[in-house]
Amino acid sequence: MKRKRLYYILSLLLLVAGCDIIDEKDRVIQTDELHFTNKIVLLEDFTGHKCVNCPVAADEIARLEEWCEGHLIAVSIHAGSYANTSGSAWKIDFRTKAGEAYNDYFKPDGYPAAMVDRVASNGKVTNNNVPTWSSQVIDRLSEESPVEIKLEAVWQPGMEEIRLHAAVDFLRAVGNEPVLQLWIIEDHIVDAQLMPDNTINTAYLHRHVFRDAINDTWGESMGTGLTEGATIKKEYVYQPDITWKKKDLQIVAFVYDRKSHEILQAVKTEIEQE
Repeated sequence: MKRKRLYYILSLLLLVAGCDIIDEKDRVIQTDELHFTNKIVLLEDFTGHKCVNCPVAADEIARLEEWCEGHLIAVSIHAGSYANTSGSAWKIDFRTKAGEAYNDYFKPDGYPAAMVDRVASNGKVTNNNVPTWSSQVIDRLSEESPVEIKLEAVWQPGMEEIRLHAAVDFLRAVGNEPVLQLWIIEDHIVDAQLMPDNTINTAYLHRHVFRDAINDTWGESMGTGLTEGATIKKEYVYQPDITWKKKDLQIVAFVYDRKSHEILQAVKTEIEQE
């Protein structure tokens, strides 16, 4: 188990339209001691090109990723009214059918909004209170996951296809119905973004953008009654959009509880050249 002393400065950010940014001298300094377990946390960020508060939230996510040393996976889901691309500045439409389905189902109260392992905070799974995201991540990192996920992704030689191998090992029995979900994301995309001062940054760097659900919008059931020692293996072949940059594509896999939607474990991998 990895042990780390954390001295993490919580950036108290612009939360939703109409809120103020708290002065730097009033920001909270939190000291905590974190024991990394086998748990990798998934943070789903509902965002949009025209959300003025979203770039500040993206900065907070970048700090959390660095702080968590590989134990946090972030995915930016562009959905809702702020994700529309009307106007000449916006060249790429990041909206997806699956992303809109998640937005419609989880119903964020505003943007940006995060889901941390899809666990409720103050009675709601989506959380618009950006400064509290770190405490949610800490809570989840302190837990042991009942599953491990092994994931391999390889480009097929001479083809624009990816062959995927996923194996889920159950370290202890899991109740209800676990579901395996695979996503493809694209990193380092340059396109326009509305900034907090209402200017448009046409060279904004969009990170870990959700592109598609590989095995259907809501994933694939692994059955019920899975006991300690069980292993479920799955293989997929996926053909990504030819306009996506191959070198910046990554695969995210996670297991969630069908009933509660709580994410039990997640993993992310680069795509290897065979």
